[in-house]
Amino acid sequence: MKSRSFTAYLLSGILLCCFLLTGCTSGAQIDQLAIVMGVGIDKGSAPDNYLVTAQIARPSHVRTANEGGAAQGKPYLDIQQEGKGISMAMYEMMRQMSRRAYLAHNEVIVISEDVAAETILPILDYFIRSLEAKFTVDLVIARGTASGLLAADSNLEQMPAKHLQNLLENQVKNASIEEMPLYKFLSDMLSPGIAPTIPIMELYTDETGIQNARVQGAAVFDGGTLAGTLSAEQTRTLQLVRDKVKSGYINLDAFGSYVSLDITHSKTSVTPRVENGRVIAKIRIRQEYILIDTGVQADITTEDAKAQLERLAAMRLIQSVESLLQDTKAQGLDVCGFGQMAYRKYPRQVEALLETWPEQYKALEVEYDVETVITITGSILRPMAPKGGEQ
Repeated sequence: MKSRSFTAYLLSGILLCCFLLTGCTSGAQIDQLAIVMGVGIDKGSAPDNYLVTAQIARPSHVRTANEGGAAQGKPYLDIQQEGKGISMAMYEMMRQMSRRAYLAHNEVIVISEDVAAETILPILDYFIRSLEAKFTVDLVIARGTASGLLAADSNLEQMPAKHLQNLLENQVKNASIEEMPLYKFLSDMLSPGIAPTIPIMELYTDETGIQNARVQGAAVFDGGTLAGTLSAEQTRTLQLVRDKVKSGYINLDAFGSYVSLDITHSKTSVTPRVENGRVIAKIRIRQEYILIDTGVQADITTEDAKAQLERLAAMRLIQSVESLLQDTKAQGLDVCGFGQMAYRKYPRQVEALLETWPEQYKALEVEYDVETVITITGSILRPMAPKGGEQ
């Protein structure tokens, strides 16, 4: 019996390995495929029309550049086509190419604000139905045209689409934004009690006159339609409420100058409760800091000075959250997901409230329990000032 069980497990393992090693190109050779690395979607010239940009990798050019030779042309090709719906635009696009567009390696889907202001549901529908598109592809809203953002060159990456993805990953690590892959947006959109968000990117001109891409806040959706935006500061505060902040810094105006604190520990928890038919949320925040920079010439390492700085830091956190809630409550957009959290804890009591949650959210009461601690004041005990305090 043990021998048969072992044989069954062995055969299962072999079959699984065979399945995994078969590849994912549906029988097509790699030299027959146009590998799509990024997709940009703008409004077309007619209703229901989209102008679709596909960024195609040119493997031979990428390889030449990596080997240190002189690359002949860019390692990618941007192809555009307009059509009624994404599928028609992609079909017309493939008529221009000698290879079949292959979406399995697509890194990012960039959607213009103009398109998002109407609806992104037809776009999501296409990529969900696609047998090749991956659900982990990142979504981005472009301030301006999606094609322009997708064409933004980088000195660090050969492929603009890869550059955009790396920008997103870096901002996620810094807890400035939340990455929004396709599957997560769908999950949030279909879940009651939360308004999904997608990072916003834009082009800007740096001091040298070169255009670069940057992340600049987040777009807030009501269903599949753009309903509002968050600033960069509000987007970071959202990550604080969601307990995504693990590092960073905070600047305080104190003692007639500035004090910069490095966040070494951060923990946030949200506890909802239901009282008299309404939801109340209690936000607990615990943060620890190291003093890293100051323009204050007085000694701020005393217990009284540290206590005052800790109070200022706590007030700053509360003010940041209040600013976020004030703006989103006005629009009835629960970006923090208080309704979702309350429903998970009290499904029977909250189910009826979710039917009118945008209005319920406007009246949401929030309580705060914030603790801030400055653990270390750096490697010096007193400010860098001449003897006697003279400058």
